[in-house]
Amino acid sequence: MTFGLGRTGSKRRPRALLAWEIGAGFTHSRNLAGVARHLRHMGFDCVAAVADPRFETWARSLGVDVVQTYLWPAMRSTGVLPEQRPNHVLTDVLANYAVSRPADLAAAIAHYDTLFRLVEPDVLLCENAFGALLAARGRIPAIVYGSTLLFMPPVSGDAFAPIDSGEPEPSWPIDGVLDDINAALGASARIPLDRAADLLPCEAMCPFGPAAFDPYTSFRTERILSPFCPDLPDEIAPHPGDETIVYLHDVASLSAPLMDAIAALRGPTRVYIPSLNDELRARFRSSGHAVEDRMLPLSLIATRAGLLVHQGGVTMTAAALALGLPQLILARFHENGLAGAYIAREGLGEVLRMDHATRDWLVDAVARLRADRALAERARARAPEFREWFADDPTAVVAMKAAEMLNIRATPAPPATGEWLWSPI
Repeated sequence: MTFGLGRTGSKRRPRALLAWEIGAGFTHSRNLAGVARHLRHMGFDCVAAVADPRFETWARSLGVDVVQTYLWPAMRSTGVLPEQRPNHVLTDVLANYAVSRPADLAAAIAHYDTLFRLVEPDVLLCENAFGALLAARGRIPAIVYGSTLLFMPPVSGDAFAPIDSGEPEPSWPIDGVLDDINAALGASARIPLDRAADLLPCEAMCPFGPAAFDPYTSFRTERILSPFCPDLPDEIAPHPGDETIVYLHDVASLSAPLMDAIAALRGPTRVYIPSLNDELRARFRSSGHAVEDRMLPLSLIATRAGLLVHQGGVTMTAAALALGLPQLILARFHENGLAGAYIAREGLGEVLRMDHATRDWLVDAVARLRADRALAERARARAPEFREWFADDPTAVVAMKAAEMLNIRATPAPPATGEWLWSPI
């Protein structure tokens, strides 16, 4: 491929646009930064459209230019999903996030049309970025990648595979979702889709694992890559920690019963919940808890945690398994429940939906798990098995596919060392 000329007439470097639209948290931004690190090593210029503004300064510090991308109503309302219905197929997921609303999708496509003119990308790399994919369809080659396996279903016949191998009736009529999306495409001078299974127009799909948490395990044929966790400590701590570490997303602070439960926890407790107000901080500290203002690195969690309480992000769950930590998962989304079900099934912790967690249940569950020595020993004994899940760098695979698509001969960057990709937020 011959790359375009810059305004000065000189041949420019290949350019990648990395889009991330749905999901809040460190994992998505770290995936993006990992891919960008390899691309920059290969000679690419990188621009990122990010869904979480907290990571903008951090991404810029890694040499990635950033624009803001809050496209979907669910991402502009503290993560509360409007008109949420059960997710039985990908079209349900998109409808729950309002991706299929014609006005919102048309606005997203218009946003990317402007962004494409400004950035002039040669390749598009998408994590949970449906607006970007539909805007680029037929114009810019795209790769879908990342750790939200729910958003990367295989096609089964003429449709997407159902979630969890069953065949339930979709919560949102598939034809209705497709009609709404096509209305937006028509208003945006795009060719409509013939079928819902064309909703992921891409040249390659690179799902990050672990495969044990895949909701499409009965249908998927392509290989699931390793989870990406470059700051995973090389070894488990010599001795278990003595703290209950509570590590949750900021939306957890909207649940008064959950905040009551955390305040009532007994024993050494360390809490990290972004955007806690001063009242909750003071309340937790008056309970004797340590309250962290900044994200906790895995190196600290590995040495201090006797029990990790979190919402079941798949990468965090896998990392905790590799560190030999018992877990209590307060699941918020479908994939959190899958990770939690695995933990419970393997006898390595417990799971409950976040909105079902009462004060008495959480206090009792934490006390019971902290006192279970057999659980702690089991978790530590199996850590080497789970560490094998992290054998490869999936972001290098994604970057190499982008280079190959543009006929660029390149090699990935050397392995990251230490706590590179650790966020200062």
